[in-house]
Amino acid sequence: MAQLPAIRPDPSAAPPGLRRARIEHGGVRACPVPRPALRRPRVLSPMLHRVQQTVRYLGAAGADDRHATETARILRELGADHELIVAGLLHDRAKPSATRLWHRVGGVLLSRFAPFVRVRLARGDSTFARYLDHARRGAELAQGDGASDRVVRLIARHHERPLAADERLLARADREALP
Repeated sequence: MAQLPAIRPDPSAAPPGLRRARIEHGGVRACPVPRPALRRPRVLSPMLHRVQQTVRYLGAAGADDRHATETARILRELGADHELIVAGLLHDRAKPSATRLWHRVGGVLLSRFAPFVRVRLARGDSTFARYLDHARRGAELAQGDGASDRVVRLIARHHERPLAADERLLARADREALP
């Protein structure tokens, strides 16, 4: 039987998945799977980290104001120009004051797993819709207040994939402003 390819007399020659079972008198007993084998899929890890950041930091009152101030401070430290710092201060200005933690977590999950559904939900006038669409609405507010085209663009695109160097810098500061 040892000559058959499917039967291995040496237990150390067994594939890793089979070594997790231990043959004992009276049957086969499963051994605990080592911790590294239980790792989260790579796709979920960054998203879960972002949800954890959101829960920790933005669940408290006044968190959006602190976040905007911290984003601007980081931009200043990174040597950003005046317009970029202004965009950092105003990038979340249109978030509704009634935004709840579930809105934030739902927005992160929709962005990752159902971006087209997110776009459709953002068309309404509910608190959740206004939260999902705050980048566009914030850009409109900034434009109405006379902000430069660059500041308006930065605010409008701050949840999109950054293309220009200034968008990447704002995205970096926005991320670093969370714990």
